[in-house]
Amino acid sequence: MEKDLSTTDKMTKRSEGSRSNRPFSILMPGKKVYSECFPEYRMTDEELKDLQDCLLGIFLDFKKICDENDIHYMMGAGTLLGTIRHKGFIPWDDDVDVMMTRADYLKFTRTLQDMQHAGKFSDLLLAEPLKSEEYYFKIPKLYKKDTDYYQITYMGNPRYNMASIDIFIIEYMPESNLMRAIISLRFNLAFYASSF
Repeated sequence: MEKDLSTTDKMTKRSEGSRSNRPFSILMPGKKVYSECFPEYRMTDEELKDLQDCLLGIFLDFKKICDENDIHYMMGAGTLLGTIRHKGFIPWDDDVDVMMTRADYLKFTRTLQDMQHAGKFSDLLLAEPLKSEEYYFKIPKLYKKDTDYYQITYMGNPRYNMASIDIFIIEYMPESNLMRAIISLRFNLAFYASSF
């Protein structure tokens, strides 16, 4: 009888022997509306499985860095739902979402940088808003180099045509509604200013 494995262990076991280390190229629309407008770019089941295997590999690298360095994170959105309900990916899911506090995120960025200087995880690229060259997204993403992954919504920026996981930062917010509004406005202005 197989022992009861945690969900992460089950996901890890699924990834063993996967093709996630092979580069692959997918023109990926992302959401249903794009699939309807551009049916020629829909992924096959095999392409989606290859993408999920690659995303799982990126997540497992992320998890290893966090676990070995006491960095706290949690899964979010469809990733969390898939982990609980499907014991892996939602069958049609095409991304991985993780969440962490600002303090843990800053610790993660320092740790990843130190590990890469030591020659570890050199196949990963962390792209950050307002810091990474030609990076226009509102959230940081952890990319896997030597993968080709194209999303219609981001076709104008070939620098980041790689498979990635999304990192959502949980910000500390003041209790004052006015201060929250000011911080939100500042964040949105910075984002829009960086998009031009």
